[in-house]
Amino acid sequence: LARALLGRPRLLVLDEVTSALDRETERRLCARIAALRDRCTILAVTHRPAWLEVADLVLELGRTMRKRTGAVGIERLRRASESDPFPSP
Repeated sequence: LARALLGRPRLLVLDEVTSALDRETERRLCARIAALRDRCTILAVTHRPAWLEVADLVLELGRTMRKRTGAVGIERLRRASESDPFPSP
């Protein structure tokens, strides 16, 4: 992650970048990454609920793809992830 940011990318693709972190560290890292949104576009692929706090847009993939924007849609995803943080496909 640090090497990627040193290059000042216009697109930052993150794949499960916080999966090995505890919740508090993950929350802080997500906030730091969100602060970069004026410098570059960030695409985060994850199943972790902390990213819902900083997402502008959430695409939920499953049998069908659902697009969630705004507080109501993201709040629904947050509640679902808290009840089952690792849902089966």
